[in-house]
Amino acid sequence: MKRLLILIPLLLLPTNAQALTWEEFFSALKEHKYDHLFPVHATNKTVTCIQIVTWEEYVQGSGRHHGYVRHQKNKFHIPCP
Repeated sequence: MKRLLILIPLLLLPTNAQALTWEEFFSALKEHKYDHLFPVHATNKTVTCIQIVTWEEYVQGSGRHHGYVRHQKNKFHIPCP
């Protein structure tokens, strides 16, 4: 009976091989940044970002026509930072 009382606490003590650090615990919970954008079994996953460049240009009028502002917008696909 004495052996059993000594054996149970020894079995419940964690060893160094079983120890889990907080960093390992939280890294398992972290969601990867882009995983929700792709199907689970997709191959060749690439992530691209879009940069939208807008500018305005004034087109001067003449005696008959008024001047106006021309609005332009371009989308560029760039690698994500």
